Amino acid sequence: MIIYPQRNGKESFLAKIKIIATPPGFAPVEIREQWVGVEIPLVNQEEISRNPPSSLGIGNDNPDGHLVLTDAAIDALRRVGKGKAADFWEGIPLGTYLQFRRDVCEVISNEETFGRMSEPISDQPSLDNALRELKR
Repeated sequence: MIIYPQRNGKESFLAKIKIIATPPGFAPVEIREQWVGVEIPLVNQEEISRNPPSSLGIGNDNPDGHLVLTDAAIDALRRVGKGKAADFWEGIPLGTYLQFRRDVCEVISNEETFGRMSEPISDQPSLDNALRELKR
């Protein structure tokens, strides 16, 4: 996960992903193509601690990718007018998180809102890495 230090010393996520290519998966290609161009906030460490990811509901087509909240991803589709794709994903029990492969994403910071920040202090964890951390 990309975590940036805040001025008060607490950790916070200030980044999101932009889907730049059609992600693999079980959904019809016309549904998966709707992700392209959508920006979704990355999950922060606090969220992962509160709601540990499981290997269920994410799928195996996007291993070692960026974790996002399922609800945030579906909301992002709706915000950009892709309601048909949002309806499709809402009809499937996906779990708390979705994972997008790194090669179909671009990580972008939220500089308009928060200004230029320092370098990230850690990388976005994959599902496997997040589960390993929680078992420690």
